Amino acid sequence: PQPVDDVLMVQGATERTSARLMDARGRAVWSGTLHPGGTSTVDMRSFGAGLYVLEILDGPQRSQLPVIKE
Repeated sequence: PQPVDDVLMVQGATERTSARLMDARGRAVWSGTLHPGGTSTVDMRSFGAGLYVLEILDGPQRSQLPVIKE
């Protein structure tokens, strides 16, 4: 899992890609677009400590990455 204090940074999008961050109960707490060729950020300062899942939706492909908010 990726540990995060305040801001989650995501790199590696090859095209405009949808993403959402879900809490441990599966509720979406953030959604947005990852931009290609750069770094996208998710401000997590207002989220409580715990486990989250970043889901990246790239056309028919779906990736899930665990994130721990400290």
